[in-house]
Amino acid sequence: SDADCRGELICFKRNGGDGDPPGCEREAQPTEQNEEFDYCIEKVAVGPSVMVEHSSYNGKSSEQIKVTFSNGPGNAYDWIGIYRASEFPAFVSFDWRYVDGTQNTWPSAGFTDGTVVFSSLGFPVGEYEVYFLENNSLIKLSDEPAVFKIWFPDRLGIAAAA
Repeated sequence: SDADCRGELICFKRNGGDGDPPGCEREAQPTEQNEEFDYCIEKVAVGPSVMVEHSSYNGKSSEQIKVTFSNGPGNAYDWIGIYRASEFPAFVSFDWRYVDGTQNTWPSAGFTDGTVVFSSLGFPVGEYEVYFLENNSLIKLSDEPAVFKIWFPDRLGIAAAA
């Protein structure tokens, strides 16, 4: 019913298009003057997330490991931690950066979304998990870590198994 279209929903009304499927136009939320909509969809809140650009990196080069985070709370001390697979939170992170991309004692600012860059040089062969963490703590902001592998080429340039 039209009453269901109130609140945290986005509502649409058919625009008379004769294509298949019919064209639709996004409408403003229902008002007293205009309460008839053809359908509504619920707005879905997206929580914090973290991801890496690639699934594997060459550990003998200085490839950039680009970690993208989104929908964070925006604290200056929110941070990205890279851990060996299955070592969070029991062990210290292998590498880390605040969301401003630094390891400064006083980060310049907090960000809700952004990219932090690490170098693959110096990472041992293996699997890693990347966590988006809150305000200098071990509280995970994202439900799942991003994962990647580090590999080393052999003398012939062929990837060695991780």
